[in-house]
Amino acid sequence: MLASPAAAQLEKALDLQRQGRAQEALVLLERDLPSLRDAGDPARLAQALSAAGAASLATGKYPAALQYNREALAIHQKLGDAAAQARDWNFLGLADMYLANYGPSLDEYRHALALDRANGDRDGEIERLNNLGNVYYFQGRYLDALHSFESAMEKVNAAIGEKWYPRRRQITIANLATVYQRLGAEEKALALYSQLSSGNAVRPSEKAQMLLNQGVLYRRLGDPVKALDLYRSAQDLFSGDRHRDAEIGAWRNIGIVRGLDLQDLPGALQAFSAALKLARDAGNSRAEVQAELYSGEILRRMHRSKEAEESLAQAAAGAQRTGLVEEHWKALYSTGLLADAQGDPARAERCFTEALRLVESVRSGLQLASLKTDFLADKRDVYDALIELRLKTNQATPADLFQLIEHSRARTFQDRIATGKEPPLSLAGVQSKLDGATLLLEYWIGNNAAAVLWIKTGSAGIVRKEFAADQSAAVVAFATALSQGSDAWRSQAAIIGQLLLAGLPLDDQLRHVVLIPDGVLQAVPYEALQVPGASSLLIERYDVSYLPTAALLEKPHSAAHRWRFPWQRQLLAIGDPITGSSSAGDHWQPLPRAAEEIHTISHILDGRTEQHLGPDARKVYLTASPLLHLSTHAAADMQDPERSRILLAPADRSAAFDYLFLREIYGMDLKNVDLVTVSACDTERGKLVRGEGAQGFSRAFLAAGASASVTSLWRVVDSSAVEFMKQFYFGLSRGQSKAEALRSAKLAFLRSGSNLSHPKFWAPFVLSGDGQSPIAPVTPWSAIIAVAAVAMLSAAFWIYRGARTRACRIHTHLNTS
Repeated sequence: MLASPAAAQLEKALDLQRQGRAQEALVLLERDLPSLRDAGDPARLAQALSAAGAASLATGKYPAALQYNREALAIHQKLGDAAAQARDWNFLGLADMYLANYGPSLDEYRHALALDRANGDRDGEIERLNNLGNVYYFQGRYLDALHSFESAMEKVNAAIGEKWYPRRRQITIANLATVYQRLGAEEKALALYSQLSSGNAVRPSEKAQMLLNQGVLYRRLGDPVKALDLYRSAQDLFSGDRHRDAEIGAWRNIGIVRGLDLQDLPGALQAFSAALKLARDAGNSRAEVQAELYSGEILRRMHRSKEAEESLAQAAAGAQRTGLVEEHWKALYSTGLLADAQGDPARAERCFTEALRLVESVRSGLQLASLKTDFLADKRDVYDALIELRLKTNQATPADLFQLIEHSRARTFQDRIATGKEPPLSLAGVQSKLDGATLLLEYWIGNNAAAVLWIKTGSAGIVRKEFAADQSAAVVAFATALSQGSDAWRSQAAIIGQLLLAGLPLDDQLRHVVLIPDGVLQAVPYEALQVPGASSLLIERYDVSYLPTAALLEKPHSAAHRWRFPWQRQLLAIGDPITGSSSAGDHWQPLPRAAEEIHTISHILDGRTEQHLGPDARKVYLTASPLLHLSTHAAADMQDPERSRILLAPADRSAAFDYLFLREIYGMDLKNVDLVTVSACDTERGKLVRGEGAQGFSRAFLAAGASASVTSLWRVVDSSAVEFMKQFYFGLSRGQSKAEALRSAKLAFLRSGSNLSHPKFWAPFVLSGDGQSPIAPVTPWSAIIAVAAVAMLSAAFWIYRGARTRACRIHTHLNTS
């Protein structure tokens, strides 16, 4: 029998938990668990373990939550308590979801869902369907998330009258609105948000979180005033619910929208000051440091240098004391900007260098979030500040500049492709990967300066560039002129060519140019630039390929370059999916020549082709193949990269169609893919994230393991795209490298003497990744038949010779006898 003091302590802990005082409850539970284990009451022990798991979840201690709920689950399974098992599986799913262990989380939620259905627990079933949708959402499987939330909504609508109906309805509607928002259907999201009642169906903190989500949506739609109103309403709810951490977060959102969108720096300072007071009253050290940091940055922008210095010093000291590395480097960076503005480059250098040391100590990678979400710099800004300072003081060397530039760009991408076996990236290491006919050009665009680092096998140099706002506008205008078919492109090509290529060692010994562009330069097809001092375009002198980072040069090529037998699949081609109306608001036009494109390519290549067209162009067939060709539609979302998508046919014929989202590609295994070609519009475009680059499909395929990809910078006419792909694959079939084959196709168009000679038709296609290797050759059937014939003749000869030898031995034996 459980001792009454222990029972009383358990009840007290459960009561604290019901009041939302999870940390206090957890302290009591952890203190009393040993006595509960000794009491011989498994049901009460399991109850305490489940409560400890829930309290651990609430306080962010996810590994502990897993441990407690696994132990509780084991006891509940022995006791045969199915309802408790469902709750335990759900808590396990939550903990794994927060830890980003999405595979185990899905399995755990499915276990809980199966038990709910077996028990007839409709409330639990709806909660589990919503949780499954949340995991799909985090995985980037947005249509799966939508389907799960819609299934939950069907269950909700069938449960009118249940006491839990209003709350489940509110939560499910909010989830549906969130996924529609991610799919770009903002009007549908707003319509759903308008259905949310203002009653007491959900807890105040849940209602406040919904208001914050709506605020984010209105801010994205360009209505910061409405967003600010929603943020204030959320803050009031959090305040009334005494949810201090969330209230501090709401004040932070208020400060951001006032400062960034409304340019109300005094109002922003007032909001951050309110957050600082709340953090101090609550004893929340992290929030206090962040509020000091935000206040210091606002004061710096208001040119109140002395006050800014004091706030930033407080933030840096607090961050160092509490181990907050992110906040520490941001405080140092802002302090460095203050020093630079005050004419103290030595102190600025020290601040920037120490900030970068902290950045590299965590190597957390650059985030894909827009800088509009924060006043403070992302890590790229710190690198830019130090690069610009060293260029200004003439302290930059090629080796140092290479390190800084490479550490400043595509860090999330670099983390994705890292295996842990690569040598440290260095200028000398990159030079060892180049041959004597290759020039690598790495561009850097800062706030007030620009530079190009050129690299050959035995030499390297820095060319500084002027790149003010008017130069940036000229670059964008050039790319736009090309895409629109402007007749003035030649004169612009000479101007932009002079801007970007002047001073670089573009000599006759070169055959290959590998480019790592930066900023707006990622929208420029360098092949269409005129070489300074010459009348030729860059594509007329060299083949061109692109990299998001020089770190890709350290990546070993896949085994796809080995010879293949003709019965092995060489090409997987998927295209011309069925079309229909989309829940995301897309309206796709038919692709009348997509099937022709795939059939023609199949006949050009020597190996076996697997084709999936029309209603068969489904996601399930997307597996690794030496060559992967997609001929379909694509949408590059310039606001949210995770909404970028490639059109496919649905698995369920009753649906309109399916998508392959950008985030899903990152999770694919394409290590044995030599080349991915996406014959669709805008597949190289994407949101330009400072420090990461353009979030297009090429880097997603490269991160998934593909050696190279061919994508497009703008919309291309269907008929010209088909002809271009024919030329490209013909070059590949002749043994040309991927970059050479692409150059041959472009030159064929350029020199055609027809309207196809305009760069509008050939310049958008760009090759990213390994362009110097040819595709894997296929052993022809004739060679196999010849080898087989020789082998058969050889075998016949040796059989005949063996028979003659045996006959001679018999004849000799008879004569001897």
